[in-house]
This record gives sequence, C-alpha cells and structure tokens, in this order.
Amino acid sequence: MRWQADFSDPESIKRFPWWLFLLLGVGVGGVFFFVGVGLIYSDCVKRTTWIDVQAEVIDSEVIKYEDGEGNDLYKVDVDYRYEVNGEFYENDFQTSGSSVKSWAEKAQAKFPAGSTVPVKVNPLNPEQSMRPGEDMWLALIFTLLGGILGVVFGWVGVYGIKKQRALRLGGSSSNE
Repeated sequence: MRWQADFSDPESIKRFPWWLFLLLGVGVGGVFFFVGVGLIYSDCVKRTTWIDVQAEVIDSEVIKYEDGEGNDLYKVDVDYRYEVNGEFYENDFQTSGSSVKSWAEKAQAKFPAGSTVPVKVNPLNPEQSMRPGEDMWLALIFTLLGGILGVVFGWVGVYGIKKQRALRLGGSSSNE
C-alpha cells in the first residue's frame, strides 16, 4: 500500500511519500503551535492593556453535563457584575470540568455570592471582561501539542527521506 511505510521493507520505504508526510505533519504541528502562541500573545495583550477591576459574584452554581461518552462531568458557572465609568456590566466564567462532584462543589465554595473576584476589562469595550489567565491552559496545550507534533513528524520525515535516498542510491541505510 502506498500510504503505509514499513521500515523493515526497503520497497515500502522507497514508495512512501516522505516529503508529503514531512510537510503535512510539520504543517499541522505548526498550525497548532502558532494558534497556541497567538492565544498566549492575546492573553498577554489583555493582561497588559486591559484594566483591573474587582467584580462582585452574583451567583455560582455547579453544572452537571455529559461528555461525548455518557460520563457525568461537573463544572462551576460563576456570574459576576462589575462597574466601569459609573456603568454596571455582567459576565460569567466557568471552571474546567471534573468527573468528581465534590471537586466542583469545593470550587464553587471559592465563589460565594457577594464575594469579589479580580477581572480584566477591555477599556475600549467594557462589556468584554475575563478572569486573568482563564484561557491560558488551552494556549499551553495548543503550543505544546504543536511543538511535539512538529518535532516528531519532522524527525520521522527526515529519517524516512534519508533512508529512502540511501536505498534509491543503492546504499544500505541500516546504520543510520
């Protein structure tokens, strides 16, 4: 089969499209990496240009939902209100999900109604707000996943190209 490579079969190595493998693999890894870097950059811009405001928690509740496989998960939804230039705005955030309900209940206890939470507010559009760092985990996952994919596909692709070139030139590449 043309789209499978068996490193113990020289003919398979010769036929496999290593350049395409390398370009697609590194390209997909690069997309993930640069999306992650873009999210990190966006978060840094918000942290440095958006204003700090103390928001009042209006309500917090544990939400039960199902993942795609029918498992119950729990997260906390926190509604908050803040004031900018004499006007009040409302927004919310959610914690990450957990399969342990008691974890979500402990997280909810950190945000009782009437307590305050720090938020960042866009001074050009005060309706936009966020908790500092709330999306950072996603950015880090994208960046790390992209970097790992790029390195693995790059290494395997370059190895395959070298082995293919050596086989086509009639040499042995068993010690590479």
